[in-house]
Amino acid sequence: GLDHGAALQCDPYSIALLPEAWPIVEAFFNDPRVARRHLSSPLDYRNMLESLPAGRNGETFFAKLLRINGEPVAVLDYSSMFTRLAYAETGERPPEGDLYAIPGLEKYRSGVKMAMNCFLFDSRNRRSWPSGLGVGTGDDVAAGYGELPAADFDARLPEGWTVAKTKDAILKQHPALAPMFGNGVGYRLMYKESEVLIRVLEELRARSIIGLGLHDGLVVRHSHANKAMEVMKAASAKVAGASIPVTMEILG
Repeated sequence: GLDHGAALQCDPYSIALLPEAWPIVEAFFNDPRVARRHLSSPLDYRNMLESLPAGRNGETFFAKLLRINGEPVAVLDYSSMFTRLAYAETGERPPEGDLYAIPGLEKYRSGVKMAMNCFLFDSRNRRSWPSGLGVGTGDDVAAGYGELPAADFDARLPEGWTVAKTKDAILKQHPALAPMFGNGVGYRLMYKESEVLIRVLEELRARSIIGLGLHDGLVVRHSHANKAMEVMKAASAKVAGASIPVTMEILG
């Protein structure tokens, strides 16, 4: 069983979940489907949080139950980080707004993001989608409801959106990325992403600010959110040569 009274001690700070989080945490880790998926492939656990109420986002739900030194938290995320790192390598300036917003795929952001990553990691021309991308299974809204087919996939695209059609749509919006597709640059970008995050965490530690890594973002105390955001922007500019926008969501 889990120790309900345990809190991670980061002297002089502590990190803990509120009491109401523990029944959900236990139900999640005791679910045999979680263990099976973890053993078969290292997929993101958030896609297995079926114990949450319909439509709830797992990360946000748990972040609301998190406290750092007794204080509610804020989630800071780099906006479209992987694609912006690709733009930084080309020397081109990305368009304004969400880089995963593609005409015709407004309700399928997850699919655009996965497709973009596929093209950046590919070292040859792709002919089919990975098994985690569901085509014609429903949109991202439908994925929020565990009983619908869309929820069985990590990402989604509409019926008829082949590799070629999706690539054409993305390159129409992002022509500067054409040289980056099919050249296996993804691993280099992944390393660059890790360098940025490590620099952020080191700078936060130097300022005695706790930052909990969350993919390409951080969870920090409310009172440290603005300082951490400035650190994130400065780190991306220093390491990647481009200041990447950061979004903030105040929770709790």
